[in-house]
Amino acid sequence: MSILGIDYGRKRIGLAISDPNQTMAMGFRIIEVKKMSIGAGGLASAADEIVEIIRESKITGVLLGLPKRMDNTLGLSAQEVNIF
Repeated sequence: MSILGIDYGRKRIGLAISDPNQTMAMGFRIIEVKKMSIGAGGLASAADEIVEIIRESKITGVLLGLPKRMDNTLGLSAQEVNIF
């Protein structure tokens, strides 16, 4: 029962997988995003790769980081994460 942690970035998406007890996570992989387009290309292929990792690693939950500003509001980066 591992959890996949996702740290979204415009150029790279970092992935970490927890141990089966969900007490600690270790860095797993970095996915290079080829393009900023959501269509055929960058983010679509990154999302496909993440889905395949979820299947292969038998992930039971996903945690996606949501960046906030210092005043706790959501900015452009958070909007991009929500689109992703």
